[in-house]
Amino acid sequence: MLGKKEKFLIAQSLKKDFFEYQSVAGLHIREQEAAKMNLSESGKRLRYFTLRHLSCLIWYIEAHFPKWNKKSTHLAVIFLAIALEEKIFQKRPMNALLSDLKDGLKQISQLWIAKPFEAICFQAPEHSEEFFKILVPIAKKNNPFFKEVLNTIGSTSLLCFYEHPPLWLSIMPWNQTKIESPISTDSIHHPHLDAYYLKKNSAFWRSLQEQGEAFFQNIASQEYMHVLCNVLLEKMDLSSQIRILDTCAAPGGKSLALIKNTYRKAKIHIDAFDIDPQRAAEYARNIEKTLPFQKIIYSIQTHDWTTAYEKAQQPAHCVLVDAPCSGSGVIRKHPDILWRNCIDLNLLQKKQLQILNNTAKHLTKNGILAYSTCSILNQENSEVIALFLQENPQFHEISLQPAHQPSSQWKKEQYGWCCLPSEEYDGFYFCFLEKSH
Repeated sequence: MLGKKEKFLIAQSLKKDFFEYQSVAGLHIREQEAAKMNLSESGKRLRYFTLRHLSCLIWYIEAHFPKWNKKSTHLAVIFLAIALEEKIFQKRPMNALLSDLKDGLKQISQLWIAKPFEAICFQAPEHSEEFFKILVPIAKKNNPFFKEVLNTIGSTSLLCFYEHPPLWLSIMPWNQTKIESPISTDSIHHPHLDAYYLKKNSAFWRSLQEQGEAFFQNIASQEYMHVLCNVLLEKMDLSSQIRILDTCAAPGGKSLALIKNTYRKAKIHIDAFDIDPQRAAEYARNIEKTLPFQKIIYSIQTHDWTTAYEKAQQPAHCVLVDAPCSGSGVIRKHPDILWRNCIDLNLLQKKQLQILNNTAKHLTKNGILAYSTCSILNQENSEVIALFLQENPQFHEISLQPAHQPSSQWKKEQYGWCCLPSEEYDGFYFCFLEKSH
């Protein structure tokens, strides 16, 4: 049982995240914040799961108590969201959670609101499956962006957006001898790739990542890079160095996948860029971990590819554009995506097209332009490629041979391939274009 002080600290931190910052910090930052608050394990668990479910809890509250949205009642609403979290997801007895709700409202002099809040708690469903189903029309009304996502997936429930995101670890080829069959008790091996779906993130898996012998990357992205490397190895002259321009590179997952999939097959030179200096430094740290095992040549610079890059740059055989996007395919990983009142898809599409046009100039003849997003929305994917091809007739889509096509989880779009979120996969999109002249 949590004390009044601990629950008050949790409510204050959630209020700052949702109403003031409107974002969720990275996992390591959240852990540091929880450590500063000296939360118990139960407190950490309650804060984590309320944070994950906060958007849908707030939508539910808005639908049943539309007059709450005043700055003076923000903390009170967070206390109500915590009470709903405990009822629907934590299965806490009603009398206990209502007692804590009253105590919280009393601490902030908001007892006047207790009666309608108690009524909302009594009316709320007891099971998460029922809660997510009845919330669909509410979510569509409150968030036009999420309406687009739901229509794309054809979902009648929000459950798939609030489950814990799948955790996959990609194993470097020089490390296979360390992976033994007993480890399979807490993981599932991918049928075609050296990757493991982790049921829990054990110290063993973390140690591999820290030593540069493995890296965390969602399986859709791993399959995309596996397909790309097969195409590269088939089309490129392997007796010469292959130059890669990785334009949105941090934190380094795509470059690490390139190293993994071309190990002992090709000589790779990576010119990496990122818009954020701190993320560029993170990229360098992650790549350096692999250097004791695999010698590669790389550089990392900062640049915003929505503008042209004027410095002299040797043409690349392959340009990677992992474009900034809405993140509609990774909402489970970044629940704060749904906290934003407006995601301007038109503006994002404009940026994505700018980046493609600016990066394509640095590609050699017969080079490959690999475009990808972690979005499932057509406006950010196939539509962007269609606009690019209209402006750049010297490019055409590469038709993948059956042997190189991704798994059955993927669907061929007008241009490119899209993977919808599922239990083991995050949403993802990619398309390969070739420059003919």
